[in-house]
Amino acid sequence: RRPPRSTPYPTLFPYTTLFRSQVKSHLSVNAYVVSKSVDVELTYNSHEEWQPATDATKASLDHQSKTQQELLFFKGAQFLFTYNNEGKFSQSQIGLLLEVPCQSDVSNFKKIPILVSPPGYKHSLYDSNIKEEEYLNKGWKRTFVGTAPENTYSVQGNLKAQRKQYGLKPHVTSTVHASMGDTLCRIAIEISSTEMNFKLWDKAQVVVLLSRTRYAKDIIFAGNKRKTIQALTLLIQLNTQWEEYMESFLSKTRTA
Repeated sequence: RRPPRSTPYPTLFPYTTLFRSQVKSHLSVNAYVVSKSVDVELTYNSHEEWQPATDATKASLDHQSKTQQELLFFKGAQFLFTYNNEGKFSQSQIGLLLEVPCQSDVSNFKKIPILVSPPGYKHSLYDSNIKEEEYLNKGWKRTFVGTAPENTYSVQGNLKAQRKQYGLKPHVTSTVHASMGDTLCRIAIEISSTEMNFKLWDKAQVVVLLSRTRYAKDIIFAGNKRKTIQALTLLIQLNTQWEEYMESFLSKTRTA
């Protein structure tokens, strides 16, 4: 059985807050702009106006919505789209930002220009020497992206909530489940046998994460080395109820 967990799936790099901090530390304040979401809440069946969301509601939206409280726009930033826009982009495509929008446009959630990767691209290393025309010649398309559809989510108590934010998320994180089939240039992951945020529950997940790169050297395990080895060892030796069932079934088939 799967153990209880506090996150839907362990992530290959679950540090979006750390990522934003690192980007800010490496860029001047004039080299990026910030898009902050507008989160609101309302009691179900209420006829009042939507109210600014509390911290608890924002945290709930972080788990339920595909969008984030804060996005950084800087030259070379890569994103995944959080919704489909027929004829323009889909959730499986990468967006590459070559033009940093002005803060006033972002604050008013105006649509911003972005390059959309050809279908099938899983990752793309940004090269400042490559001009937009070269990307277009390689099959990328220039389009505009705006805010994601404002879905309504049920949160704590008798409340519902909405989030207004660009339909983008940084292309630096993924769940083990969502990365199946991908070939990535590098990944970083933290796993543990005790910490629920970084705990895997199936040996198949180990197979998936260890086969996402072409070379083992491109997999980085964060955290304590001994605990990481312990967690991997326990997982590899773990037998699931389905394996026991299949072994029993095959055994009866061989003896029949």
